[in-house]
Amino acid sequence: VAVRAAFAQGAGAAGESALVWREGFKAQVSIVSPAAGRFTQAVIDGRSLDDALDHANESAGADFSFEAWLLAALQQGWLVAAEPISTPPTRREFP
Repeated sequence: VAVRAAFAQGAGAAGESALVWREGFKAQVSIVSPAAGRFTQAVIDGRSLDDALDHANESAGADFSFEAWLLAALQQGWLVAAEPISTPPTRREFP
C-alpha cells in the first residue's frame, strides 16, 4: 500500500536514476545523475568505454564525471574487472 501511495504521489514527475548493489547480504542504493545512470547502463550493456562516455554525455547539460564515477566504483566494489581491447573497436549502433 505504501508503494502505491508513493507512485501516486509521484505521478507525472520525472524519475530519478539509482544504482543498486549488494554488500554481502545487504542492499545498497545510491541516487546518481541522469548522465551517470546512462553511463552505467551503457557499461552494463557491454558498450566500450568510449561509447559509454558518449552515451553519458548525449543530452545537453550532461554533468557526468568519469573520475568521480570511477572513484565511487572502486570504493564501493562496483567494478569487477577491466579488460583491454585487443583489436580496434568497431562502431556499433545501440538502441
